[in-house]
Amino acid sequence: MPDVFAASRVVSARSLGFAESLTGISDMTCDEKGHVYVLTEEGLIVEFDKDGSFIGQHTLKTAAGEEVVFSGAQGILATDGMLYVADTQNNRVLCSADDVVKQEITVPESALIPSDFVFSPTKIAKD
Repeated sequence: MPDVFAASRVVSARSLGFAESLTGISDMTCDEKGHVYVLTEEGLIVEFDKDGSFIGQHTLKTAAGEEVVFSGAQGILATDGMLYVADTQNNRVLCSADDVVKQEITVPESALIPSDFVFSPTKIAKD
C-alpha cells in the first residue's frame, strides 16, 4: 500500500531557535484558525500557524503581571480566543486570554465531594 502521508519538513526545537529540545511534550491542540499549540511538562506553550511556522511562546501571567508557573501540566485546549491549561501538578485549570489568567478552576466546595478527593485534571474539553 502506498504511503498515506509524507512529511514535507521536519521541525525541531533548534530550528525554531530554542537552545534545548522540546522534551516532555504532554499535549497538543488546534484552534479555529488552525494554529497548533504544544504544551510541555516543563510548563512551556509553543504556538505554530497552520503551515507549521513558529509564531511564538506563551507565558501566562496574573492580572498583576506575575508569571504563572504550571510545570507538570498535562492538558491544553485553545478555543474562542482562550487557552485552557490542565495544571495537573497544581490541582487546577488555568483559563487565560491574551496570556493573562482570567480564572483558576479548582475543586468546588460541596458536601457531595469527599474531603479526601484530589482534583488533578489531566485533559480538557469544552462543551
